[in-house]
Amino acid sequence: MYSNPSVHGTLIVSTVLGDPKLKNLWLEEVKIGMFCYSWLTSEQANRMTSKFFIYMTCNDRISMAGLNTDNVRYVANPIHEVTKSGSDTFERWFILKTLQHLYLHFL
Repeated sequence: MYSNPSVHGTLIVSTVLGDPKLKNLWLEEVKIGMFCYSWLTSEQANRMTSKFFIYMTCNDRISMAGLNTDNVRYVANPIHEVTKSGSDTFERWFILKTLQHLYLHFL
């Protein structure tokens, strides 16, 4: 017995890839990915939740797909706040570069 897949998925792909604006938007979102490591310590991640009500997975990954121009500052400012002291130089540099990328991408 043989079954053909529906054409719905193919139509979505051809619509997105056939429109330069949609294709560029899709490429940007693919680069961002759904989750990325926050490089926060467990203590810092717990502070993000308890003080700022920003939640992440148990291995400190944060949903990048949930960020947009309306909430990027709401997330970036607390990351800055919890990492102001106690981070080693490389970790601090990496987190600041991540914040810089977030600001440039969404603002």
